[in-house]
Amino acid sequence: MLQPQDDPPPEHLTAAELGAIIGVSARRVRQMLHEDDPPPQDPVTRKFPPGAVGEWLRARIAAEYGREHNLEHERARLAHHQANIAAMAEADKRQNLIPADVVTAEWCNQAANIRAKLLNLPGRGAVAVAGMDTVQEIERELRKLVYECLRELSQPDDEPAKPGSNA
Repeated sequence: MLQPQDDPPPEHLTAAELGAIIGVSARRVRQMLHEDDPPPQDPVTRKFPPGAVGEWLRARIAAEYGREHNLEHERARLAHHQANIAAMAEADKRQNLIPADVVTAEWCNQAANIRAKLLNLPGRGAVAVAGMDTVQEIERELRKLVYECLRELSQPDDEPAKPGSNA
């Protein structure tokens, strides 16, 4: 039962009321009436029916974000992400995940090792090819140095490369 201080919901909204709902002035609401997608207005009372305004707002939001907001779709998306979070927490408890800082440190170490090996190649190559006469001999020796460097890089730190092995 309605109390004397309770007002019944309005059947139609004024421009000022609609503006207060959507966060613009009444003047802006009247300007929107002349745009491509105006808010729905009752032609007799020149007020705005709340149900039609709600549909108009939903359509504007859907157009702005590229798709319509569907509650069931959002619930499914939320459930999917919650399941992913739970799976990651379980994998973390089982210690199946490697912390990002450990991975970063290892990759930085590998990159520094590769850089050092590559920067060492010209000096080693210059010594190795000194005194060689033919391009074929020089190419063969440089190729041998490159493969040796690659073999060293492919070996784990605790297993030194065996000379003459083809890894």
